[in-house]
Amino acid sequence: MSSSSSDEVDEALEEMVDQVVDNFIDSVLHAPPNKLTRRAYIERDREIGHNQLWNDYFTENPTYPPEMFRRRF
Repeated sequence: MSSSSSDEVDEALEEMVDQVVDNFIDSVLHAPPNKLTRRAYIERDREIGHNQLWNDYFTENPTYPPEMFRRRF
């Protein structure tokens, strides 16, 4: 094989690699952005839970005695 044919093969290979790299870069740069998925909101009635906890342990006539509060919390 002569050096001129080796140079032609190298040039052809380099051109093919450049084309593949250019296509990849174009696909990355022009790809549509990923959609952001929102998390589902679940209503947990936190205010009602707070009121229930307060009524169970901290009112004048609590549902549970102080020992029960210390054991649970």
